[in-house]
Amino acid sequence: FLFLLFTSTSLFSQMADSPCLHQSQSYELMQATPAMQQQVQEADERLERFTEEFAQNIDAYRQENTLTIPIVFHVVHDNGVENISDAQIIDAVAQLNEDFTATNPEIPNVASAFANNIANVGLQFALAELDPNGNPTTGITRTQSSITYNGGGVNLKELIRWPREMYLNMWVVYSSDGGNGSGFAFYPASTEGTNEIYDGVVSSYWAIGRTGTAVSSHYKLLTHEIGHWA
Repeated sequence: FLFLLFTSTSLFSQMADSPCLHQSQSYELMQATPAMQQQVQEADERLERFTEEFAQNIDAYRQENTLTIPIVFHVVHDNGVENISDAQIIDAVAQLNEDFTATNPEIPNVASAFANNIANVGLQFALAELDPNGNPTTGITRTQSSITYNGGGVNLKELIRWPREMYLNMWVVYSSDGGNGSGFAFYPASTEGTNEIYDGVVSSYWAIGRTGTAVSSHYKLLTHEIGHWA
């Protein structure tokens, strides 16, 4: 996935230095749940076996159908700039679909060394149309809470989440770590069993899509984090 870096204002430049928090959050989770180390190791071994089998039987895994993943965006806000618009979220989903189907406008800029890796991976994303009770929804929830100022804890996900087996949960907050972090998601092996509550993607409001409050240097953040999540 491509990250395009642009010069912007001093505020945006500060945000541009903000890291993906995957490694630090994963380390903290590993320390909090020691049994996870064995869980992750076993998952890595399964993935390695699958990868070897996939490489040997790649044609058998090819499929024409595209898997659609319903997304729900939980906007957790304190009536500030983090309460982003529906339009910004809709644009973010459109961008995700461009990235995962290799139709994004940056494709011609891919370095020649990586050109052979460009692919439509068979995934697309759509805002959920039904909530967990089967009622119509826009796929966007809005919850007022001071938790928005530090979305790095499990209390954010305890505040609101929809069943992981039905949705990809996305949380939009003022800050994903109480500082300048852009966002994070855990690997699947870290969210199995009793750790399922950690599943999903957390993002600071300025790293969502390409419009509204989005900072140009981080508009691929969700694509990157879904790479961790998937």
